[in-house]
Amino acid sequence: MPHHFDFEEQDLFPLLVEAGDGDLAALLAEEHVTILAIVADVLPLARAAAQGTQDDGGYAALKRATLELADRLADHIDKETKALLPRWTTSSTRRPTARSSSPMLRDDPPDTRGS
Repeated sequence: MPHHFDFEEQDLFPLLVEAGDGDLAALLAEEHVTILAIVADVLPLARAAAQGTQDDGGYAALKRATLELADRLADHIDKETKALLPRWTTSSTRRPTARSSSPMLRDDPPDTRGS
């Protein structure tokens, strides 16, 4: 998830700002911070659950945190789908290209053999 957020913040959001949509870029970036904080809460709880060392209170906390994460991600994706993506298809906003520094925009697929 951090890689995806970095791509958006480094490659997409500056284009939004350039196109006059800085408020949307700021909102989405703020949501990234919130989502990553929730992920930081979920990870140790999930690890403890996977190791069988989680108590009932920990399982309850894990359930609450994962539900909050799912809600935040759904809302965030909804904003991206309804507000961000249409800007690339209906406006003259310059689109990121394969020349971008982001590996997410490479022309060649990553080599996953041996992984």
